[in-house]
Amino acid sequence: MISVLLIVLSSFLGLIAVIFAYIDNLFSVPIIFIAIALILLLLSVQIFQATKYKKPVFLIINLSVLLVFGVVFLASIPIRRENDKKLWEERNKIVSQIESGELNPECGIVYLDESSVNEQISDSCRVILAMDGDKPVIYFFEYVGMLESSSGYIYYSDLIEANDCLQGMRFINKEKIEGNWYRCSTD
Repeated sequence: MISVLLIVLSSFLGLIAVIFAYIDNLFSVPIIFIAIALILLLLSVQIFQATKYKKPVFLIINLSVLLVFGVVFLASIPIRRENDKKLWEERNKIVSQIESGELNPECGIVYLDESSVNEQISDSCRVILAMDGDKPVIYFFEYVGMLESSSGYIYYSDLIEANDCLQGMRFINKEKIEGNWYRCSTD
């Protein structure tokens, strides 16, 4: 009986931690909930060995484990969303700097200073000005592969001169994100 009560309490605390993690992020989850839930879970597993209700208790233990350890996964979702939002703000800032002439291309390439943010904005810390047919684009690398293949994001801009752009890049698998932004690949 004590084992079942401890497991139910552990599950409840795990559920509270999951709700906090999903609503905001891991840092707003009262760490005490996670710690108490883990301690109660460990105690209940030890008591489980002495109980005669093996199947129901085993199922409740599994549920508790899923709830408690699911916090880490669910907590990372809002953190990733916030990180993605910041990266898009930085990409848009770089687009406006290129369009206004604050950042100038060297042979169609804009080199960004090597920082962790710029590495996340565009793999290899460079942005390419290229032509997609007759339209100038700003290309941010998500992944730079071997043999000229890559994936990333393009921004169609009417404010970029065609003579500042690289010729010969081919953008494929374009999917509209929003506005002038597209996700694509190169070959």
